[in-house]
Amino acid sequence: MSKRSIVQYTQALVAAGVMETPSWMAALLRTPPLPPVRTKKSKPPKITFPEDELLLAYYRKHPEARLEPIDLASFEPPTGRRFALRQLELMQHKGLGKRSAAVQAEREFAEQRMQADAAAGRSGRQSIIDQIQAEEEQHLQQALRQYANKHGATVVRQHALELSQQQHLQRQRSQQQQDTQLRTQRPQGAPQVQVQQAQPRPAAPQAPKRAQAASAAAAKPK
Repeated sequence: MSKRSIVQYTQALVAAGVMETPSWMAALLRTPPLPPVRTKKSKPPKITFPEDELLLAYYRKHPEARLEPIDLASFEPPTGRRFALRQLELMQHKGLGKRSAAVQAEREFAEQRMQADAAAGRSGRQSIIDQIQAEEEQHLQQALRQYANKHGATVVRQHALELSQQQHLQRQRSQQQQDTQLRTQRPQGAPQVQVQQAQPRPAAPQAPKRAQAASAAAAKPK
């Protein structure tokens, strides 16, 4: 695009008799265009915000925050900018200094992070367990319905009773095996303890038969 002014170029042509004065010349002379705004290297000026300095200080203290992914479809700012905005809010509305506001914002964000991690851990484990149990229950109910339709309700009850008995026997066997292992297991180097069986007490000496007969006769009324 030519850098010459269209007004000066047209005026030169009119003065040379090449063309007549166009109809738009008077209107253009009454409202001349604004002078072009030229910046350094023809680049737009950099947009700065009040919290940019606080954000850079947060990134210097927590360089891992730069690796946090940013959701372009979300209106929620990343952690670093939220921290800087909170620090700026404390400085403007609470009258705190830069260091005091940073300490308080750090404390608030640490508490929020701990609560969020704890809630996410509990809900995540609980949701996974609930999901697995729901899927297992669904498959189990479907299998039971198919089995009942195929064999009948009486056979299903009988098989369920047999299965419960087998499970009970298996639990008893496993408990017996655990008890046996606990008896046989002994720490290395521990002395063996010999358990002596308790001997029965000797019976009390019985009175002679003559003494017994005499005492019985004395007890009888005359």
